[in-house]
Formats: sequence, C-alpha cells, structure tokens
Amino acid sequence: FPGQSAFATAGEAWRNFRNGPLIFYGGWLLIIVAAAILVYYLVKGALKLKQAPTGRLIERFNSLERITHWSVAISFVIMALTGLTITFGKFVLLPVIGYTLFAWLTALCKNLHNFVGPFFILSTLLMIVLYIKDNFWRAGDGKWLAKAGGMLGGEEVPSGRFNPGEKGWFWIGVVLLGVIMSVTGLIMLFPN
Repeated sequence: FPGQSAFATAGEAWRNFRNGPLIFYGGWLLIIVAAAILVYYLVKGALKLKQAPTGRLIERFNSLERITHWSVAISFVIMALTGLTITFGKFVLLPVIGYTLFAWLTALCKNLHNFVGPFFILSTLLMIVLYIKDNFWRAGDGKWLAKAGGMLGGEEVPSGRFNPGEKGWFWIGVVLLGVIMSVTGLIMLFPN
C-alpha cells in the first residue's frame, strides 16, 4: 500500500505466519513431544537406583551455580507458560474461560513475559559464563554417545562432570536457543 512503512508490512507478515503455520505446526510439535515423553516413560518406567543410597553427599554444584541454574529454570518456565498462553490461548483457553477472564489472563501473561525476560537474559548469560569450561568435547565422549549413556547395551560409561547429552543440551538449548530467544525477545520488545 502507498505510504505503508516497512515495519507495518513486516508486522503483517509476522502476524500471518504466527496465526498460520506457527500455530499449526507448533501445536502439533508440542503434542508429538508430549506423546514421545509419555511413550518413553511407559516403555522404560521410572528410573531406579541400582543400590541403596549411602548417605554420602558430594557437592556437584556450588551455591552460585545452583542459584544461576534455578534462576534460568524458573524464569524459563514463566516465559514458556506465558508465551504458550499468549500464542495458543486464543484457541485453547478462550473457549473454556470466556473473553473477560482470557483478556485479564493474557494481559497478566504479557506483562510477566516482558518483565521476566530481562532476568532470563541476564541469568542465561551468567549460566553460559559459569558452565562453558566444563562443556567442551573430551576424550571418551564419543564412547558415551555410541552407548547412548548406557541405554544401549546396559553398560554405563564414565563421563566426567557433564556427559555428552548434557553438553549437547548446554550448547544447543542454553547457548544457541537461549541467545536466539533473548535476541528475538529484545527485538520484539524494542522493534524500533
């Protein structure tokens, strides 16, 4: 349209993507992941200790590492729940709770999401700094991966402080996705 800014056009493109493929495929992805977790649990059952606990405690993480981990975890859960409510609530919650309660809930979610976001960003950056030194590839990680941490063959493979699964989650989940979510969140908060 003549006189329409690039931001308005990009905003409309985002709205069309969000209300179309993102909602459809994102919703199915959530259902598939939840079903996969349920199937895994039904097949493997609860994981149990091989021997009785000895009562001996080993400090694996210091206080700063634990506080940082729980800061990231709690802020992530708040961001995830509020984001899911904002994204899928119109289709899932609105028909159940009605317009008035849904309007109040989404306003609360939007404010929580916007105010918890910077805390998530700072705690994620601190987590990266604290944990990066122990998350580089080491000798023996290939053997751990080949045996899927003991799930294939039943033999547990020593791994050091973090096993390769945890290392992969650190690099993909914390570093890559954490930084992407932080940067795109800042862009959405400050579009100009």
